[in-house]
Amino acid sequence: MDEKMKDAVQETFFKPKPPKPPTPPAPEIDCIITTKVYDACRQQECEFFEFAWELPDGWDEEDVTFSFARIVPNSVEYEVLNRELINGGPLARIQIEVCARVELFVVNAQGIEVQVIPSNGDEFENIVCFEKDVILYMPELDRMEAIAEAIFQVAGDPILEFPDTTEDGDALAFIPIGAFIILKSVAEVQLLVPTFGFCPTPPLCEEFPDVDPCEEFDLLPFPDFYPPQPDND
Repeated sequence: MDEKMKDAVQETFFKPKPPKPPTPPAPEIDCIITTKVYDACRQQECEFFEFAWELPDGWDEEDVTFSFARIVPNSVEYEVLNRELINGGPLARIQIEVCARVELFVVNAQGIEVQVIPSNGDEFENIVCFEKDVILYMPELDRMEAIAEAIFQVAGDPILEFPDTTEDGDALAFIPIGAFIILKSVAEVQLLVPTFGFCPTPPLCEEFPDVDPCEEFDLLPFPDFYPPQPDND
């Protein structure tokens, strides 16, 4: 690569950014009450969870064309199982169980889908949980909390197993569930922060328009009724 090409690449990809304008000094400093994060860590987990389920009434194994699972929206919950200081602190052992709910559907050749997990209103049979055992900075257990945030995902297609026709029993579903988990140690504190006053009044809301579909149709361009002719050029 010659020098001109190097200069062109340097100017194109490594051009220095202009300096940011200085932040104006805050007119005042306020004391606010807020939640401060003292420590945090993240983990990814994935495993197959086993569920028992029953075929819909009138269905047999051959009727199931495919199946799919999904996480119930807004179903993520957590429970702190144990907190204890390690050798008097400031580090602590934190044990948390993070859970979500899953639904399983089976579909036949006609496209009819039936939810089979949970079934019969059983609100506990569809829970999936990961137990975490981690170390976080938490010097004062009585004034601090451990919290968890998580995003659960179905990591693949369910694997279905059906009982032998000569035996009674439930069908089984093995569903791969993954979770992105963040664990934090937090406390409510008072902080001094620079402020620029209160937030301005927001703009007026934009209401969803009540549109007449015929008015929208009248605005469409008129289509060509005939195929285009070949270009004679």
